[in-house]
Amino acid sequence: MKCVKCGENNKDGASFCSKCGSKLEAKKEDKKEKVEEKNDDVVTVSIDTKEAKNFFAYLKDVFVSPAKTTKKALKKVKTTQDAFMLSLFVTLTALVINLVVNMVSCIFVKQYSFLEGTKLVVDFAQIGKLDYISLIFKAFAFIAVIILGIASVYYIATLVLKKEVPYRKFLIVSTNAFIPMAFVTLLICPIVSIISVPVSSCLALLALLYMGFILVSGMNSLVEIEDTDRKMYFHLVCLGILMIAFYFITTEILVDAAVGALGSLS
Repeated sequence: MKCVKCGENNKDGASFCSKCGSKLEAKKEDKKEKVEEKNDDVVTVSIDTKEAKNFFAYLKDVFVSPAKTTKKALKKVKTTQDAFMLSLFVTLTALVINLVVNMVSCIFVKQYSFLEGTKLVVDFAQIGKLDYISLIFKAFAFIAVIILGIASVYYIATLVLKKEVPYRKFLIVSTNAFIPMAFVTLLICPIVSIISVPVSSCLALLALLYMGFILVSGMNSLVEIEDTDRKMYFHLVCLGILMIAFYFITTEILVDAAVGALGSLS
């Protein structure tokens, strides 16, 4: 920093001249740069806040245009931590939906009387009888296992093929593939099942197929395999492992539910 009075060159940030003792003033350009840096920081904060507010819009975009949204997310998310945060937000959203649906469905109770037969009554006292800790823990574990399990299976399979793809990309694809299925099976299917159980089952099956299409499409963009047959076997092995794991997990859950129902009857 140059002294205006004597011309002495002083260190940057000095308040007074080391030769004549005059007060030093920063140049207008330096002040302008500091203001611009400060403004840049403000813009960055505003962008982060906007992204947080648009989380549900992101969920809608994944449901409507999954391939395009996944492609943008793969370019935008640069760290594994951000990918885990995305999967955590999706897991918590699905958890809240599952909890609300269980609370609403439990208040409708079937009662039988000799004169009126079977009728559906509303009993809000049933909300207090739910085991919320078990319900939340099981739902969170089930959703997290699905998202992380898909990403991990494909990541390990890619390592076997000696191809280097960051784990965060597999996590993004598995998270986006899970979103439509979670929305349909956790929210739409329980509502439709009140009217028609077969229609609800068909919707769940369509949601599972839609998830598979999103998953395969996203993984194809990550793992480049030129041989078509080899690519087919790659997905066949990965999906086979996932289906076997899903079968054992759901069977265990159904067995626990059956045991719990029998215990309540006794």
